[in-house]
Amino acid sequence: MGKAGAALDGTGPVRRRPLPAPRRALALAAVFAAVGPGVLAMAGDNDAGGLLAYSATGARFGTRFFLPALVLLGLVTLVVQDMATRLAIGTGEGLPELVGRLGGRAWARVLAADLALVNTATLVAELTGMAVGLAHFGLPLPLGILASLTAVTATLALGSYRSAERIGLSLVAINLLFLPLALTHLPPSGALLPWPAARTLARPGFALFAVGLAGNAIAPWMPFFQMDAVHAHGWTAPSDLKRARVDLALGTAVQVLVAAAVLALSARAPWRGPFAPGPWLARLGSSTSPWVSDLFAAGLFDAGFVACLAVSYTSAWTVLRTWGGVGGAGAVPGRSRAAFALFALGLAVAGLLVALPGAPLGLYAVATQALSAVLMPPVLAVLWFLARRRRLVGALANGRGHDLVAALALVLFVAASGALLWGGS
Repeated sequence: MGKAGAALDGTGPVRRRPLPAPRRALALAAVFAAVGPGVLAMAGDNDAGGLLAYSATGARFGTRFFLPALVLLGLVTLVVQDMATRLAIGTGEGLPELVGRLGGRAWARVLAADLALVNTATLVAELTGMAVGLAHFGLPLPLGILASLTAVTATLALGSYRSAERIGLSLVAINLLFLPLALTHLPPSGALLPWPAARTLARPGFALFAVGLAGNAIAPWMPFFQMDAVHAHGWTAPSDLKRARVDLALGTAVQVLVAAAVLALSARAPWRGPFAPGPWLARLGSSTSPWVSDLFAAGLFDAGFVACLAVSYTSAWTVLRTWGGVGGAGAVPGRSRAAFALFALGLAVAGLLVALPGAPLGLYAVATQALSAVLMPPVLAVLWFLARRRRLVGALANGRGHDLVAALALVLFVAASGALLWGGS
């Protein structure tokens, strides 16, 4: 049989024609639409404050202890966010409503106060990173703070979670630039060994930086944001769990890879003494290449912008629903004047703290991550308690593996708080 006959009866080779351009565009749009809350939350956790904290950590201690710890913490974060996702889908409620209904409004308000405190500190770190990034390009710090506030407030004024989410996800791609930067500027191979030197563990400040790493891996705002954003994204049925988990897996991969890249890159510019972000960026440029420090500065602004969106939404959602009874799971607070006032107030307070003369900008970043670790246990305990109740979420309740990781995570964060109290900085 000739080639024509083989082609007709299906026995010949099959040549797949490429999709037409419009269909390729639709396929890419479908992939883009399939991601959302998990990727945005995980990328938002690699915030400007987190990137500065990773930079300070790598520059001061290297990567030998922190790289393997980062991978393990990424897995913990994945499990915690998965609990929040299943709880959101299984109950149709947000965390404030669940705590208020099952434990009373007093407990819900305690949890909201915990969140408000750490979120305000987080916004300080975000604006610090954004302003430092702009200052690297010659914009004075006060003007950089004003420009950052304007950009975030204008985006929040859109009044739509999905609009802000699309903008945030578009900017997440910029964070991936850290991967080729790190691969082309790796520190000496000895710095990447997966075991720490004893002298590293004994150095002053190690406890603060180690606790900060844990606090940056999973912050109190993340389960709140994840649950509300799952509803706002339209994932409300058990059949949506598979897509939500793909979203979380992608987000975790982005978080761990970008954080590891920043740690490795920062080890190329060692730093002693109090961490000063601006001068350190200049040292990074001199020890690698000026365009490396330029891209790093741009990444700081980008990361701070994405995190400001997620953190601001979380604060407004939680405070309004806990104290004011406004909205419900998946509500979009940007559409209310009260919520927008809360956005603006939180950002203004953070901006004033960053603009204080002589403000310790490097310490802001590391201390914020450590504060997240200290304030994480109440949120994690409540989330774990709710996610393991089959009467509440049915088949979406925790399995033994989830319970084990949640218990270990709770022990980890309690131990982190103890390390700061007993070990000091």
